[in-house]
Amino acid sequence: PLTILWFIFVFTVCLMPVPETPLNHVVNIDKFVHLGLWFVASLIIWWEYFRAPERWQPRQPLWLTLVLPASCSGLIELLQAYATTCRSGDWLDFLFNAAGVILAALFVRVFRSN
Repeated sequence: PLTILWFIFVFTVCLMPVPETPLNHVVNIDKFVHLGLWFVASLIIWWEYFRAPERWQPRQPLWLTLVLPASCSGLIELLQAYATTCRSGDWLDFLFNAAGVILAALFVRVFRSN
C-alpha cells in the first residue's frame, strides 16, 4: 500500500510543471531529486517485501525491487517526452533514477547483512 501511494506521488510530481524555487540555481539539483525519489521508492518496496508474509514474497526480489522501479522511472521519462507539454524527458534523469534504485539495493544489502 505504501509503495502504491509513493508511486502515485512520484508520478504526480514528475508529470506536473516544475515550480520555481530558491534552489533552481543549483546545478543539476533535479538529478539528485530524481535519485532521492527513486531511492526512497526502492526502500519502501524493500521494506514492504521484508514485512510481507513469506508466501507473498517472490523468490527473485530483484525483479520487484530493481526492475519494477527502474521501469516505472523510464515510463515517466517517456511520458514526459511524448505525452506532456510541461516537462521533457531526459535520459540523464533516468540514469539518476536507476542510480537511486541501485543505491537502495546496496543500502539494504549492507544493513541486512549486519
